Amino acid sequence: MELVRAHTTIPTPHIHRKVRVEKEDYVLIVMEYVEGRQLSECWSSLSFWSKLRIIFTLRQYVRQPRQIRTPYSSVPGPPGETPQICWRGPPYIGAGPAGPFPDYASLSHFFNGLASRADPPVSEPFDDSRPLVLTHHDLGMRNIIIGVDGRVWLIDWGWAGIYPEWFEYTGANFAAENDEVSGSWWWFIPLIAGPYFTQEGWLHSIGYSIYR
Repeated sequence: MELVRAHTTIPTPHIHRKVRVEKEDYVLIVMEYVEGRQLSECWSSLSFWSKLRIIFTLRQYVRQPRQIRTPYSSVPGPPGETPQICWRGPPYIGAGPAGPFPDYASLSHFFNGLASRADPPVSEPFDDSRPLVLTHHDLGMRNIIIGVDGRVWLIDWGWAGIYPEWFEYTGANFAAENDEVSGSWWWFIPLIAGPYFTQEGWLHSIGYSIYR
């Protein structure tokens, strides 16, 4: 999130403090409270033009992190000076920890392994033709806040990482499925994150091999 704040115009909460809990090996983060409403709470009451303004704002937000380049931009997974384990993320990352992935080829190998264990096996390879970019990876309506200041905020960057750019689309679709979203939001996801229907279909085709 600090990387996004430093290199984009995306409104994200300020981090006030980090506290490492050594005994449990996790970090507590104290951050700014954003006053406003989740998009999921107010979407149905918005006018068409208000919705469209939000959609094009989000479209810009998705594209800004894609331009960020760091020394670890070629390493899939959570940003870090060394390859990181993917502890959390949409289910297509796997039921448990995945990685670390030192390079794009190792990420492709991971997914192609899942495809080979699918029932029936999927022979079409994982699409690694698109560049690795920084993605939010959980672009659900609950993580979009319409602030009292009128700005569109993005919160909860816990799943963010360096992934193929089409992961933003598949992550947004998973969030909509998980939150049981209905209505016009579904129509706008391809406009926000790009229309990666083929890649999403491939993930669905490998199915429950993800959990094996």
